[in-house]
Amino acid sequence: MNAKEGAMNRHWMLLLTALLPACDVATRVASVDRQESPPGIAASPPSSAVIKMDPTLRESLLRAETPQVSTSIPTPTVNTATPDTSPLSSAVTDASSMDPVQRLLAGIPTDSPPDPAVTQTPREIMGAIARDLIEDPMSRPDPDLLSELGSRDREWIELLARFLRKLDPTDPETSARAARVLADRLDEQSALRIPTLVACGSVADYGRYEPLLPADPVRLYRPNPTFVLYAELDRFQYIQKENNYHYDFEAKIEIFDPKGQLLHEQDWFEFDDASRRPIRDFFVAVPCQLPTDLQARELTMKLRMRQGGAEAQRVLPLLLTDDYDAISRPTELNVRTANVPS
Repeated sequence: MNAKEGAMNRHWMLLLTALLPACDVATRVASVDRQESPPGIAASPPSSAVIKMDPTLRESLLRAETPQVSTSIPTPTVNTATPDTSPLSSAVTDASSMDPVQRLLAGIPTDSPPDPAVTQTPREIMGAIARDLIEDPMSRPDPDLLSELGSRDREWIELLARFLRKLDPTDPETSARAARVLADRLDEQSALRIPTLVACGSVADYGRYEPLLPADPVRLYRPNPTFVLYAELDRFQYIQKENNYHYDFEAKIEIFDPKGQLLHEQDWFEFDDASRRPIRDFFVAVPCQLPTDLQARELTMKLRMRQGGAEAQRVLPLLLTDDYDAISRPTELNVRTANVPS
């Protein structure tokens, strides 16, 4: 082997030594040392030139031979640090001080306290109790849920529970009776209401009257603005006395001009009635005589009814005219019923 070939061999050995990790080189050298040499061939001693080579010369050779490799890459060194045999808890960051995202990526279960219970509205509470009663009518509502409701809502829940317990699909009569009782009790607890208010020529009974038409507005003759005010009441209450059911109301009539100014009013007056059985249909017929000196032509009549602490009101548009032919006139029912003798 000539001198030129020897120089090239040393050059490649230096290049490999610089690129391969030191640990890998050490492992390979150790494995070579453990191999037995073939008979008759003596192992040549390792060259000491690689170990004693000047680092500056090594870097120069690398830059000259491999320019594409960045010289900023540090030469791998053998890690001679003693392995850490301390417990894992001392090397790992405390889980409680970790960022939530890091905890999630590391698979560490969260130990955060549960979210506080969401406050339910009375409607949601009543819905939850109603669902439980429908599934098991004989169950008792949760006292904690009932404590969140007002007295009126609790009474409604009790009425629903009674209805569901008496509901029998095999007995339609009993089920219908329970439904009527529930409807009556709910009406008693509801606000008083005036569903119908009509100006009439005459009134015979509930739903049997002669309305003045046209009715929107009702056209009244100014020299004599007289008519019968018919009103139906709903959601009223009664008082049971011995064998009778007693009803009492207070009423008041007010007249306003188009600007809302009060032109005329009547003092509160009372209605009293009694029946053998509870009634669902109740009406009042009030003869009305408007003042003849009202200056406004367009008027609004308001009927106010109250019973106990409940009050209801409804308005009726009126129009005063001096043209007798243009006034609203009563229309006859002209229907024969079993309640009217022929």
